[in-house]
Amino acid sequence: MSQKEELRVLINAFNRACQRLKIDEKSQGCLFIESINSTLKMAYGAYDGHQTDQVINAKNTMIEFLSFYRALSDFSGGDAAFMNHWLDVKNKSFGVPPRELLSTCEGIQRLNRYFDELDAIKY
Repeated sequence: MSQKEELRVLINAFNRACQRLKIDEKSQGCLFIESINSTLKMAYGAYDGHQTDQVINAKNTMIEFLSFYRALSDFSGGDAAFMNHWLDVKNKSFGVPPRELLSTCEGIQRLNRYFDELDAIKY
């Protein structure tokens, strides 16, 4: 698979995850997520085989987000209503609704660590 094709697959997966989590309908995290998405879409449209640091960072953030999405989906049994409820309700572990953490890369990494810790307890 070419790098341009990998980029297209990543963008499509990211957009599907955003739809399931109603990212486009919520204000928290929307601008951050949209800026990542637009950076990669621009890179995809003008891809010449070279990746800038901005594109590499956007790809890594998308991969972090998709890792979080996969963990949340596994945790919820794939129930989109439960996933959105979990994102919107204040969580003791974070002190805020988890959806608010989607507004930064560090917040997404924090969510991933949360699910990593849950997996460690589970096994």
